Amino acid sequence: MNEINLPVEWQESLELPHTGTYFVAVRYPNGFGTYDLADWDGEKWNLGYEGEVVGWVTMTNFMGVIKAGWPKGDESPE
Repeated sequence: MNEINLPVEWQESLELPHTGTYFVAVRYPNGFGTYDLADWDGEKWNLGYEGEVVGWVTMTNFMGVIKAGWPKGDESPE
């Protein structure tokens, strides 16, 4: 599989457009970080583990930069 860099425009404010699930960048207390999906409840991030969301993008924006296709085993027979 080839590696491709995708241009995600990270948002960093806490003025999110709506509650829901976002693609986020999370910084752990030890300084390392990861990407994840996290729910914003209108006031705070619900991660389920210790970490700080340092950037986010809407799922619409995230899905707009990838072409994931769909698993062949779930496609309807033609």
